[in-house]
Amino acid sequence: MTTPRQLREAGLEAEVTDRRCVAFGPVLRSRHPLLQLQGLMQADQNKERLVIIRTRKL
Repeated sequence: MTTPRQLREAGLEAEVTDRRCVAFGPVLRSRHPLLQLQGLMQADQNKERLVIIRTRKL
């Protein structure tokens, strides 16, 4: 289930207003080895996709 859908089901109006692919920041870079060991990230992965979701109460 996607986050916008979950927000709509919770009674909010939700829409994705922007998306960006950016280099990892310091926190994610520091967690990269652990996430890789857990199979959640590939060794050469160094970018993340950020999504801006605008919500309003209905």
